This record gives sequence, C-alpha cells and structure tokens, in this order.
Amino acid sequence: MWTDIEIEKLFRRYKYNKSVLELSEPSMTSQLQLDKVSGGSIESKVEMVAVRRAQAEIELKMVNACLQTMNQDEKEFVNLRYFEDYDMKIVARCIKCCKRDTYRLRRKVLTKSKKLLNITTT
Repeated sequence: MWTDIEIEKLFRRYKYNKSVLELSEPSMTSQLQLDKVSGGSIESKVEMVAVRRAQAEIELKMVNACLQTMNQDEKEFVNLRYFEDYDMKIVARCIKCCKRDTYRLRRKVLTKSKKLLNITTT
C-alpha cells in the first residue's frame, strides 16, 4: 500500500529520474545483456547503471500514469509543488487560491494517485 509520503517522494524524484534516462547510455545496458548471455562477468558499474535506469523508467511511467488521471489544476499543483519544489504558500499564490484550498488540492492529488498506484502495483 502506498502512503502519502511515498507518493510525494515519487513525484519529487521525477526530474532526477528524467535526467537518469537522459544521461545514462543505453549502450551500457545493452552491453549488460550481452555479458549475461555470453556468460561473461558483469562490471558492477554497468549493472548499477542498468538497475538505476530501469528503476527510473518504472517510476516515470508511474508518475505519468498518475498525471493522466488529473485535471489541469491538479497537474499544475504537481508541477509547482513537486517538480519545481515550491512551498505551499508560493504554490497557492501561483495558482491564485488560498492556502487551505491548496491543501485540499494536495489531498485530492494524493488520494487519486494512491488509488491508481495501489491498483496497479498489487
């Protein structure tokens, strides 16, 4: 079962995960496949890059699936709060609503995401 904190961490890692996919070389992960098939040894760095890349891909797909279920206000909240790492006061100002409504929007985003992630990961 996903918790609010785990979902928020997942959203906050979005930019990092995108950079992992952009910076890690696919040729390194394909070399890993060749090494496994040919019975050769796997360098720990190559294996680590492949695992990190695979984890980043999975997490990006999970976040994108959550974003697809959200309306424009919810997406804007996720972008400002988690991707841009603004605090709630600034988020409230940016989306032109009071702080209380911003917390309600947060609750709505987390509830929606939790329902989706708990369905898809069980």
